[in-house]
Amino acid sequence: MTKLMPLTLNEYIVEVATSRLANKFQDKYIYAGKYREGEEYTYFESDEYVDYLNYLIETWKIHIENEFYYDINYDGNFEYISKYFEDGVYCPDFNDEWLYDIFEHHILDRVVLK
Repeated sequence: MTKLMPLTLNEYIVEVATSRLANKFQDKYIYAGKYREGEEYTYFESDEYVDYLNYLIETWKIHIENEFYYDINYDGNFEYISKYFEDGVYCPDFNDEWLYDIFEHHILDRVVLK
């Protein structure tokens, strides 16, 4: 039996953000009849999807940074917080309001990410 390697905090953030974005898209468009089954793959390959996912990931990282009251960077701080996560001491919550900002407030239509 192989032992599963624990996720790093960065991997966790990407995995959860990806899953939540897919679920929100399906709820809003597929199940509401605005897209037909199978058309979501076009969306998941689009620049819009990439922008939305990047927004969620970066917003969550900034939120974590604010919880720890110092800058997270990839030179050490983020790895330090990730160690807390890997040890089971810290697990950040995903805020569904971020999805609301994307799909209801259309925040990315007003903010230039590029």
